[in-house]
Amino acid sequence: MNLYYLSNIAFFGFAIYSLVFIICKYFSFYKKNIAFSKIDQAAISVVIVAGVVYASVWIYDLGTILLHDNPSKRDRLLNRMTGIYAFGFWLQPLSYILFSQLMRIKKFANHSVLRFIAAFFLFLNFEKLVIFITSLHRDYLPSSWDMHDDYSIFGWIIADWIIKLVIFALMVMVAFLIKNRKTL
Repeated sequence: MNLYYLSNIAFFGFAIYSLVFIICKYFSFYKKNIAFSKIDQAAISVVIVAGVVYASVWIYDLGTILLHDNPSKRDRLLNRMTGIYAFGFWLQPLSYILFSQLMRIKKFANHSVLRFIAAFFLFLNFEKLVIFITSLHRDYLPSSWDMHDDYSIFGWIIADWIIKLVIFALMVMVAFLIKNRKTL
């Protein structure tokens, strides 16, 4: 499991958690319980660390391809960086890094609307959006269409989401235990 995948799990899990957190924030049981704020701080620290890890790996990969690899890989990367779908190349990493690091600002992290916007952008996966757009753009012939089973795709999506949420919950639990180890 590479670091890209782990950071994407953290972004996805934080987005879903934030949506639930925003709803629960206005109920009285949340306001009375201090553990919810500690869990929220642990979730915020997980997404901040995931943003730093994602930025480090992304910059390292770009540098490795641009400086040390073969010319054909470098040309393909430069084409992706400057081509017609360059928005997909730049939008995902920059939005992941920007919105994860904006969580360092307390007012941003506690403001419901701003947190909802951040959660929305952390939930999106622009790489899949670009793949979907380019597949529709380049492969429109009816002879290329294929039948698929909707139920299996839906089942895989639900299973994928559950696995990601469980891994994110484990990350938050570890961060919570590390932050509160002196009180335990």
